[in-house]
Amino acid sequence: MEERGRSKTTAFLTRYEIVAVAVPGAVFLFGVWYFTTAPQLSGEITKIELGALGLFTIAALCAGQVIQAIGMAFEALALWLDPTGRVSSENDVPTFVRVRYARPLKGLHGFNAQCMKAFSRRDYRRDLFPFLMAHLYRVGITDRLADLRVSWGLHRGLAVAFYLLYNFYAVYGRHQSVVWYVALLFCAAVMMAMTVRYRRQFYRQVAYEYMDLES
Repeated sequence: MEERGRSKTTAFLTRYEIVAVAVPGAVFLFGVWYFTTAPQLSGEITKIELGALGLFTIAALCAGQVIQAIGMAFEALALWLDPTGRVSSENDVPTFVRVRYARPLKGLHGFNAQCMKAFSRRDYRRDLFPFLMAHLYRVGITDRLADLRVSWGLHRGLAVAFYLLYNFYAVYGRHQSVVWYVALLFCAAVMMAMTVRYRRQFYRQVAYEYMDLES
């Protein structure tokens, strides 16, 4: 029987695709359309037919997948370039949590209790995180973890979408305005800050939920 407060994988993936993939894709496509045509929105939107809306939804999902791929690539690059990636850091995983990891890490990728003193964010995300997620998926992830995953993906997608729109507007925008430049960069910066926040909360929540299962 599934535990109360835990979500099925199918529902989690469906919600992620709708919110974290389709929404950033729709924002990007709408911005491209607006900046290249500069329409009167009140008149143009009322002319959209159901078939065109369906095609737009499919295009938004496709664009969202590309946007998420770009965002994940940037996150992987940032982690690889992180100067603190090889030293002990408590930004994502507190010390007492890392100590508790010694038991599940035993025999995994050569880790042992002595290695925990130098356990880094890179070690956690590369070696231990997949192990913990596989275990949590077997028992069913909690609603809290699912919500954090969706929020992380949504803000990451929006950050990339606004940044791409900034570059698109600089090259193809019909009516250049410094207001749009500032607004797009500001939105991208805010979404990036929220991405970092939700990403940190997600990694911490994975650790706490695994500890809760093991206790």
